[in-house]
Order: sequence, then C-alpha cells, then structure tokens
Amino acid sequence: VLVLLALVLVGSQESFGLWYNLACVAGAAFIVREYFLVRGRQRGPCFKGFLDNNYFGMVIFAGIVAEYLLNTSAA
Repeated sequence: VLVLLALVLVGSQESFGLWYNLACVAGAAFIVREYFLVRGRQRGPCFKGFLDNNYFGMVIFAGIVAEYLLNTSAA
C-alpha cells in the first residue's frame, strides 16, 4: 500500500492524469487480489502471489507509457 501511495504522489508531482491514475487503480486491484491470495499463508498461493507481482509493475509501466503517448494536453 505504501508503494502505491508513493506512486500516486509521484504521479501527482509529475502532473500525470487519467491514464496513470487508471493504472494506479488497476495496481490497487492487483494488491487486493494478492492480499486474498496470501492471507492463508499457504505455500502455493503465496508463491503465485509473488510471481504475479510482475503484473503490478507492468500495469504501472503501461500507465506511464500511456500518459506520455496519449496525453493530449502535453502539446
């Protein structure tokens, strides 16, 4: 959650808009999903949650790329 908060603050500092904010919301959904995966502390689901962390990074990266490519107010 702190990482997500830091990402939102950095996005705010950089004046990122809709696309980045949507990516942060999607990232938050991945964090919630991971919480439900690992709450039982079973080896298999915890390992799956660990492996799925790359999707969180991919969504945030896609939001940054989309912000730079699709932001119409940056002209």
